[in-house]
Amino acid sequence: MNHGNDLPDEQDEWLAQERGMLAARGSGSITSDAMAERYRVLCEVLASAPVAEPPADFAAAVSARIARRDAAVERVMTKVLLCALVVSIIAVAGLYGGQVLEVFRARLSADSMTALFLALGCVAITWAIRFGSEIVRDGGQASA
Repeated sequence: MNHGNDLPDEQDEWLAQERGMLAARGSGSITSDAMAERYRVLCEVLASAPVAEPPADFAAAVSARIARRDAAVERVMTKVLLCALVVSIIAVAGLYGGQVLEVFRARLSADSMTALFLALGCVAITWAIRFGSEIVRDGGQASA
């Protein structure tokens, strides 16, 4: 290393660092140099610092946590979209239900209309029971 352009204080500091590092490794000795003694202590502390590693199952735990969060977000979004669909169906039925009912009456017999409404009612009840059981099972909230 070229020390020709170094200031005397910088060179003294560098030499103290070198003496402290050598003393920490056991290949040098420090007599009364306080600056080199500070560097020796620093080198010993750095050499004795434990190497921290992530736990063995770190990657699996992180991916599982992300998967749980994604699944929770997906469940919430699915419920929100289903509710929006039901509200939309109710709104469209309220606005255009009379016209659609007239078309069905003109084309279908009374027995066919009864069977169609019973089938739609069964679908609606099944969906409501399933949705209600999910709410009860989740405790009314999405798990994170």
